[in-house]
Amino acid sequence: SILSIRDDGRVGIGTTTPLALLDVGSNGTFGTAAKITNNNSGIPTSIITNNNSSGLAIVAAGKVKLGNSGATISNMGVCSIASATPTNLEAFFTCTTGTVPATPTKDIAVSCSASAAFSSPNSTVIYARATGTANQLAVNLSAFNSASVTLTCMWMQP
Repeated sequence: SILSIRDDGRVGIGTTTPLALLDVGSNGTFGTAAKITNNNSGIPTSIITNNNSSGLAIVAAGKVKLGNSGATISNMGVCSIASATPTNLEAFFTCTTGTVPATPTKDIAVSCSASAAFSSPNSTVIYARATGTANQLAVNLSAFNSASVTLTCMWMQP
């Protein structure tokens, strides 16, 4: 069967047993926007956007690659820090939701944003790094700050 539509709304292209709402049974190309390679078990082995030239590529289950020649990201997550008062001095904060792995700090990239404006108009840059302790980040600002904010930090690990 080239196309199957099940009673539960699942659509299969190249498969009679779709495992998701849309299941491409083997490899599929969607114009120049995306290409999906499937290992025929319902798990894509690669998803490449923008016709192989750049963008996001999922190169294996659980691994993401940014750009055509970018590094593979094997792990990523979000850590929220409630009621933090970061200043221009580095301080350690523990995730109130989410996690950060306890791995060598050079292996984790961290980027944070704040829930509200800082008390100092010059506090515009947040510096954050993993400490090597599980669920802990070291955070400081480009200038002194006295307001408590909630920080949301995304981390990536190659």
